[in-house]
Amino acid sequence: MLTTVKRGSGAIAAPAAVARPARTRRGVLFHSTLFSMLLVLATAAASTAVALLGLSTQIDLAAQRRIIDGAAVFHQQLADQRDSLATLGEQLLGSSAFVAAVDSHRADDVERILAFAIGVTRVDEAIVADTNGRVWAGRRLGAPIATPRSIEDDAGLTAAIEHRHADGIGLDESGSVAYRWYVPLVDASGTSLIGMLRLAIVTDNGDLELFKQRTGLDASLFYEDQRVTTTLRLPNGTPLTDVGLNPAAGRQVLNGGEPLLATRNLPIGEVRTYYTPLVGPDGARRGIFASALPTATINAQILNALMPEVPVTAGIMLAGVILAYFVARGVRQPVLALANAATRLRDGDLSTPIPGVEAPELAPLAQELERTRQAMGARLEAAAREDARQRALFAALRDPVLTASPTGQILDCNPAADALFGGSGLLRGRQVGELLPFVDSHSDLEEGDEQWHGTVNEPSGRNLDVEVTRTRLIEASAPPVDIFVVHDVSRHAELNRLREELLHDVAHELRGPLTNLESALELLTAYAGDLTVQDHERTTGIARRNAARLSAVVDDLLSASSIHAGRFEISAAPTRLRDMVAEAADLVRPSLEVRQQALRTGPGVAGLSVLADPRRAVHILLNLLNNASKFSPEGSEILVDAARHGPEVTVRVCDHGAGIPAEQLGRLFERFYRGASTPAQPGVGLGLAIAKAMVEAHDGRIGVDSQVGSGTTVWFTLPAVESV
Repeated sequence: MLTTVKRGSGAIAAPAAVARPARTRRGVLFHSTLFSMLLVLATAAASTAVALLGLSTQIDLAAQRRIIDGAAVFHQQLADQRDSLATLGEQLLGSSAFVAAVDSHRADDVERILAFAIGVTRVDEAIVADTNGRVWAGRRLGAPIATPRSIEDDAGLTAAIEHRHADGIGLDESGSVAYRWYVPLVDASGTSLIGMLRLAIVTDNGDLELFKQRTGLDASLFYEDQRVTTTLRLPNGTPLTDVGLNPAAGRQVLNGGEPLLATRNLPIGEVRTYYTPLVGPDGARRGIFASALPTATINAQILNALMPEVPVTAGIMLAGVILAYFVARGVRQPVLALANAATRLRDGDLSTPIPGVEAPELAPLAQELERTRQAMGARLEAAAREDARQRALFAALRDPVLTASPTGQILDCNPAADALFGGSGLLRGRQVGELLPFVDSHSDLEEGDEQWHGTVNEPSGRNLDVEVTRTRLIEASAPPVDIFVVHDVSRHAELNRLREELLHDVAHELRGPLTNLESALELLTAYAGDLTVQDHERTTGIARRNAARLSAVVDDLLSASSIHAGRFEISAAPTRLRDMVAEAADLVRPSLEVRQQALRTGPGVAGLSVLADPRRAVHILLNLLNNASKFSPEGSEILVDAARHGPEVTVRVCDHGAGIPAEQLGRLFERFYRGASTPAQPGVGLGLAIAKAMVEAHDGRIGVDSQVGSGTTVWFTLPAVESV
């Protein structure tokens, strides 16, 4: 306020009264702007730090996952090598010429066959040794090997002498790590052991360089505790082979058998490495594969990811400072009133309205605070109602729920938990470990949830597979509470098991014929001009048999899918039974010839006709004949006969196999069921289930008669018609 006097006295306005309020206004504006600037800078710095930490953590975790996935790629390569060796071993054992040459000890013939096999496959070495470990024939990719020599100290030889297959890594004569497959050799009669076949694929530095090109990771191979080969190099390009195995890694991986992710300082700098064990033919851990990524590479990724954020953060900070300045200019006395109102809200006063503010800059804030006050009051009422509802839901939950203290003492439970554990309201006060012994209720729960899997016995005596989840509820005004939710996952566990078995069986069923078909085609492509007529026919026969086998598997899967989906239809017409049997016999003949089996047609087939869909009926016969061939001994006879009984014709397929135990007969026609006595036979367990569905679609019946040791007869009926 200005102080004035009358003009008559010559007085003027006092300058001191004007200057003091002006300095006060500049001080408020200055401090408000400075405070806002510091607040923006602090917020930006904190956000940047949080982003840096989160981004660094994500990149570091991604690098770890990349290293671990790289090791998985290498182990998959070993698995593929094992499959290639096993396929070649099966082909050589199935070659009568090879077995005869080994039995006659014809080294030149054996080496010729081995050289041919190595030339068309990925195998690097093949040797034949007698039962004393003396190598008398062999071949290595590109050249013969020196014979005779002894491998009596080879662990795989012991397994082969005991008529067992064995596989694992070993150290090659050249100093490289080789994956080896050992197969016992028996004479043509199948009774006497005549030696051992050892096949090997060598993993050298070239293979590791290919691995590095594929994954971008360095790799090292150790045999025992010595580095054999590596892609790690010094700045001058020299391989880093003079640095031994990390002692801690050696102890944990070779002795304990557990993978290890560790960081180690090497002459090339700090390297993040994932060590995994490699097993020898005797089952012991003989080597280590290490996938690695230099820490400098990870740090470079973090730096590259952060660089684009720097100008954005600087721009945000500058814009925030400018905005804070202009906002602070409009802040005056209403700030104090709003601050007092905010204090009342903090202290829980929701009944006093927020005062109105005329300043346009702060009016929205005052309105928002008023809406917040009203919303908080409404939320408190809703929270009370929600609390009551949650209590009702807790009691109505079908999954058993336990609440417990951090020490594991049960505080409360819902009726479902009472019913599961037979507590009848007496569970409170007991320890969680008494009811769920597989749960560690005393472990520290740092973040997220914890899960356990185990078995719980119901009061009725039935065992349930359960999944227990623990969540810690932390409230500022109450002690922490652990919530244990028990989920019955018995059905899911069974479904997962069946799904995994189906996927494994289908993959196994498809991989064998695909590999054999590929090998046959490679032989025909590479040596078409050199093959004799007999070899050409035998190779094309292999291709046809495997193509037919693939077609049968695919047809079974498609038929099972259409049957399960309800889209299966038939087009029945009068058909001669002998025509369908002849067509099925032509399709199954290649498989019978491999096993030297004979198919005989009974006299009842010739003069009968049935009302059937010819394609589906041939599929039924083909599935039954394939089963009879698989489960019958080599050189045996399979009989197909038929007879008419009133309005239907009964067709029988008889074999001379080992028979089926009585306890398995009731499940033979279930989808994906395979008898426990024949787990090594190929197939996915669909043949009989599909045959049953197709027979029943013709209004027929199907059954099986079997006795252990006397063979099996599978029969089915079709509507009979007069001969056509």
